[in-house]
Amino acid sequence: MLGWVWRYWLRRLLPREVNHPETGAQPKGVELFLKLTLFVVRSLLWIAIAIYITDLFPLTREWSRRIANILWMSLTSPVISIGESSY
Repeated sequence: MLGWVWRYWLRRLLPREVNHPETGAQPKGVELFLKLTLFVVRSLLWIAIAIYITDLFPLTREWSRRIANILWMSLTSPVISIGESSY
């Protein structure tokens, strides 16, 4: 259902000039963008659900917090250091 809502609403938000005038079809770049953003949203949703469910049980709560910590640190750690600044 998320895929249907995603495609339906994002297609309505795109300007009409992007769609093919005769068929209403979208270029492959737009379709690829829609599929990739849907994949990212679904992945983040599944990760959030898994972390939430594992946080409910005492045995898996510690593992859940460790995994969440690893994910958070990997997303917030500096990737490139140039001189004194990190990005």
